[in-house]
Amino acid sequence: MLTADVTVHGTTMKRGDSVLLLFGSANRDERVFAHPDVFDIDRKPEHQVAFGRGVHFCLGAALARMEARIALHALLSQLPDWTVDVGAAVRLQSGPIRGYLSLPIIWAPR
Repeated sequence: MLTADVTVHGTTMKRGDSVLLLFGSANRDERVFAHPDVFDIDRKPEHQVAFGRGVHFCLGAALARMEARIALHALLSQLPDWTVDVGAAVRLQSGPIRGYLSLPIIWAPR
C-alpha cells in the first residue's frame, strides 16, 4: 500500500492505493525492448533485470548463466530440428509470475 502519492511514467497513484509489482514484466518493457513479447536469444542483456540490479544483484548470476549455456548447448546439439508445440502449451495462471506449467517441444528424430 502506498504511503504517499507517486507518479511513475505519467501515471499517478494515490496514497493508500494497493500496488502489485510484476518483476517478470520488467524484461518486457516496450520502452526498452523493440519486441518485448518475443523470445530473442540474441537480445543484449545490458538492460535486463532478471538477476536484480545494484546492491540487489544476484550472487549466483554467473553460475546460473553458465549452467543454462551448458544445458542448452547439450540439449540443442541432440535436438537440432525442434519447435514448440504451442497448441499443447499450458500457461501458469499467477499474478506476479509469468511462464508455463508445460511447454512441449516437437523434434524430428535423427
